[in-house]
Amino acid sequence: MKHTMQEYSSKTVLKFTCISHESSASKFEGKLKPSSEHSFRLLSFECVSNLFCMDEIELKNAPKTIALGIIFNDNGEVLMIKRNPKDQDDHLGGHKLSWVFPGGVVEFAESSPEAVVREVRNETGYIVGAYDLINQRLYPGSNVYINYIACKLLSEAQFEITDVHEVEEVKWVKPEEIKSLITSDLDEALANYLGILN
Repeated sequence: MKHTMQEYSSKTVLKFTCISHESSASKFEGKLKPSSEHSFRLLSFECVSNLFCMDEIELKNAPKTIALGIIFNDNGEVLMIKRNPKDQDDHLGGHKLSWVFPGGVVEFAESSPEAVVREVRNETGYIVGAYDLINQRLYPGSNVYINYIACKLLSEAQFEITDVHEVEEVKWVKPEEIKSLITSDLDEALANYLGILN
């Protein structure tokens, strides 16, 4: 079904960008898989064209989407980063976060898989491939949607970190250590994926 610009509200446009193109991707089935990545990208561009109808206040208050990469190495450890203290409340409305999973805001005309691959490379120096959506949730007390995306480490080589102003430390941690590092509640579906009790 083709929609016109006028049929989208600002909230609907950005929420579509957050959650995916379930209607036109027959193999999507609620997850961001490579088979539906093309459809997802097309939807993102369609949503971007509609964003120009929104004024500055609507854009400022509209929901954001953050894509976080969940990455295991061969030792069963999970990749995490420690944010620079000046950057710990970025994008989350004042919520202070120190140790987090690598990732960042999904930009206009970009899919969540594309965003997480880019952000993981910039924040950690590692090259990954995104292959599955673990879960999505609205971060408590904010207007931010979080997409937890399972990624595969494509190389053990670590390249130069480009987001040096954002990242204080990159570390591989055991899953059972994660709860002692993070300062927010751990998403239940994510905890199950990591094999730890929430």
